Amino acid sequence: METLKTLTLTALIALTSGCTDAGARYTPLVEGTRNAHFPGDLGMCQNLARAQSLRDRQIGSLFGTVEDDARIGEERINNTLENDAAAPGDGKQIVIACMRARGHAVIG
Repeated sequence: METLKTLTLTALIALTSGCTDAGARYTPLVEGTRNAHFPGDLGMCQNLARAQSLRDRQIGSLFGTVEDDARIGEERINNTLENDAAAPGDGKQIVIACMRARGHAVIG
C-alpha cells in the first residue's frame, strides 16, 4: 500500500511539474527601458521561481507519504493541485519581487 502511494505521488509530481511553473516563465513589465542586466536578472529570477515551485511540491509530497491512509494523502494532493490552478501567480510574484530587488522598475 505504501509503495503504491509513493509511486502515485511521484507520478503525479512528474505529470504536474510542467504546468505548475507557468508563473516562473513570466516576463514582467518594466517602466522605462530595460537595462543591460535585465536578461540575466530575469533568467536568475525565473530559475528562483521554478526552484521554489519544485521545493513546494516536494514538501507537499513528503507530507502525503507520512499519512497512514492513502485516501487522505490523495485528497491533500487534489486540494494542492486545485489551489495551484486557482492561484497561478505564485511564480509570477516571485519573479516580480526578485526583479524589483535587483533594482528593475517592475510595474507588473
